[in-house]
Amino acid sequence: MSVAIITLSALGFSIAEHRSLPQALWWAIVTSTTVGYGDLTPQTAWGKMIAIVLMLGGVAFIGLLTSTITDYFTSEATTQTDRDAQSNHDLLVQLTCQVADLNQEVTNLKNEIKKDQHP
Repeated sequence: MSVAIITLSALGFSIAEHRSLPQALWWAIVTSTTVGYGDLTPQTAWGKMIAIVLMLGGVAFIGLLTSTITDYFTSEATTQTDRDAQSNHDLLVQLTCQVADLNQEVTNLKNEIKKDQHP
């Protein structure tokens, strides 16, 4: 999609500004990546309108790319956190069962001690 936008913008810039296609393609790539060397600048109204659209598209593309990368790392962290939470929950259930078993053993031992003290 972005290749098509860059190519169409370069073609439009080439026609509007009477530049060669390689120069226009260079301008389109530099403009869309927001580098903007300034070696080629639009002089006509059509060239400037094409530049505006391409600049907004370049900024939008970089924003979309950044948010996609951020979402990937965030979802990976969330998935790991969910796995850790499930593991902690399972461990807590096991410990709760062990505590219940120990309480039962303590109660049984108390009862045995009482029996031994009062024959």
